[in-house]
Amino acid sequence: MRRILEGFLYIFLIAIVVLGFTVWFDYLEVIQAPRFLDSFLQLIGLQEESTEETPNLLGMESPWVIERIRLEKEREELQSRVESLEQQQLEISNRQKELDALQTSLLQEETSLEEQKKLLNQILNNYEDKDAVIQQNTEALLNMPPVDAVEILVEYEDQQLINVLRMADRLAEEARNASFVPLWLSLLPPDRAAQVQRKMTVKPQSE
Repeated sequence: MRRILEGFLYIFLIAIVVLGFTVWFDYLEVIQAPRFLDSFLQLIGLQEESTEETPNLLGMESPWVIERIRLEKEREELQSRVESLEQQQLEISNRQKELDALQTSLLQEETSLEEQKKLLNQILNNYEDKDAVIQQNTEALLNMPPVDAVEILVEYEDQQLINVLRMADRLAEEARNASFVPLWLSLLPPDRAAQVQRKMTVKPQSE
């Protein structure tokens, strides 16, 4: 008999505790007390299980639950934006590297062309034998791409340019090859090419 009473006492205490927590959580709108009590009574056998579908005990319409879902969605959207920005930043960084590499390559080509110009000018200034200097200068130009050679030739004075063109013709004739002179003249500005050709028709006094 004593054990029966103790059992009922334990059940009563448990019921009081459950009821207290249920009222408190219902006040906080974390759960819905009537539905929770129905489920608890069904669990301990004091109420028959309803044939109707049991709603969610946590009450999805609870403001706390709704707010948590909203915050979770905002967090996911923010994470997606951060990942998108990181991807854009990576693409911009890669593009900047490509532009830097292209700029470096252009600077190197410009430096190489400037060095070639300096070398040719140095040859002209250092050698006393003018004919040998012109020949060496012309051979260096013949070994360049025509466009690069013309970029150097266009800076020459008319007489210096004429000397190179005549030397190029002479070297081509000796080697029995086609002369680069017509191609170089076609790449020169039209008025400069016409002026040089007009002067070339006059026989130099040194010959």
